Amino acid sequence: EEEEEEEEEEEEEEEEEEEEEEEEEEEEEEEAEARA
Repeated sequence: EEEEEEEEEEEEEEEEEEEEEEEEEEEEEEEAEARA
């Protein structure tokens, strides 16, 4: 049971990291558009 909980936590962390990366990419795109 403990192992399953750990795996779920790891998956959640990975999802959060992916979301942060996507947000950063969006911000970079907006900045590039603002410069254009």
